[in-house]
Amino acid sequence: MHKTRLKTFVSLDDAMENEGMSFHQLIVCGSLILSLACAEADPRAHQAIIQMDMRRLVDGSVVTSGDAGVEPQPTLSRTTRDIWVVYSADRYTDGVRAQLDPTHRALMTSEQVIEALNPQVIVLEWTGPSSVSDQRLTRYLRMGDMKVIPFFTPPENVSDESETRRMIEDKARYLLAHHGDAKALLRQNERLVLGLDWSHARQAGAEAFVDAISQTGQSVLWAGPMSGSAAFGPDVLYRWNDCTVDSLRSMEVDGVNVVCVSHPGWKESGATPFSMRSLEARRVADRIQSPLMVYGVSAWSDDRQLDAVDGVATDQPSAITGGVSVHPYHTRRLEWAQRLGLMARAYSLAELVDDVPQPLYGRGDLSMSFEDAVGLSIVWRPSDAAAEWLLNVSPMIVPADSHVVIEHIDPGVGLTLVFADGERVDVAQSGVSESLSSEGPRRLEDLIFVYQAVDGRTELSLSGVRFVSMEE
Repeated sequence: MHKTRLKTFVSLDDAMENEGMSFHQLIVCGSLILSLACAEADPRAHQAIIQMDMRRLVDGSVVTSGDAGVEPQPTLSRTTRDIWVVYSADRYTDGVRAQLDPTHRALMTSEQVIEALNPQVIVLEWTGPSSVSDQRLTRYLRMGDMKVIPFFTPPENVSDESETRRMIEDKARYLLAHHGDAKALLRQNERLVLGLDWSHARQAGAEAFVDAISQTGQSVLWAGPMSGSAAFGPDVLYRWNDCTVDSLRSMEVDGVNVVCVSHPGWKESGATPFSMRSLEARRVADRIQSPLMVYGVSAWSDDRQLDAVDGVATDQPSAITGGVSVHPYHTRRLEWAQRLGLMARAYSLAELVDDVPQPLYGRGDLSMSFEDAVGLSIVWRPSDAAAEWLLNVSPMIVPADSHVVIEHIDPGVGLTLVFADGERVDVAQSGVSESLSSEGPRRLEDLIFVYQAVDGRTELSLSGVRFVSMEE
């Protein structure tokens, strides 16, 4: 049957400045937060939300196969990427969002954020006994459905024989005595893995913590940021980069075996957006075959939290904002973090019309339509000189022995396909047929619309996009 479907998506101004409601908020509004949040969110997005099949975000099931009729293989539909999440010891009241006028309120508990991300490993910031973080550690160790690395940050400038040093040693002994036998703690070759901040100013405190652990006779491996890690030699099993690095595209990965990424926070307006950071981090992690760590759940103090917030844009109080308007981001940060570990869907290009494309950078209006006899078509009305938009909400399964066909492309626009194995295919010419040949179905991570102004036109298009079997 001939089918035509058309969808026009909001501009980057709407998506990033007004922070309109997007598809993941169905979960938030339906089961994780008060219904009031749904009523206050942008109503224009509701139609897009109810069209989405949300099963893949709740239980990880795979949506029905698309045009190729190829059932996705488990090794492709289920990502083998290890996702680690840092669970900060910060409180909501520690952050700028709680101090705004009017405040930006948290829409979810941090435990619900963890559940939505479903990581393989939680790096849980632990401050010591009789603390909220100790209760949290106990709870996750009893749950046992994901591995846990307790992470301790010692005070700065600790002197020998000081009361602070003895306090650190007591905390180390408590950690092993009360939690050291838990099966949910991450181990490597039966050796316990503990996290520690051994940056220069905290070096003496870190050494006190290590010495106290050593005196128990427990054989421990360590994990932590790169800074100062050489001091502990081969016993440091996991090292990660500075989570705040602006661009991972040029990141020095020597010595890094866990790639870490975080949101820059509201103050860093000129920094690389979290959308680009998360894609770059995923590609680096895949290239060096390392875990991908996302910072951080409940990281309120520097506004790098992944936790969803609601509210209205405000520049008050000016003593905090400096007169700069702070916008609510709803579930957008969580969406980008969640995408790193999503299942791949086997679905036709027709279903892209039901997805909500994510702006990576650049403003404009993007319309997508699909006809059975033609394929996918895109119309772009730019507001900036360059732009990239991610078209697929979740990764896709591309059949083996196929190629991508595009009948028409205006100068200045094109598509980029990025696969899980790192291969990148750029298509920017009309009438081309780019081979995607492989031995089996492949996981297409990113389908990106690309625009670069060439002649000042206000409307550009590409049409006739299809995945076609080589045998056709």
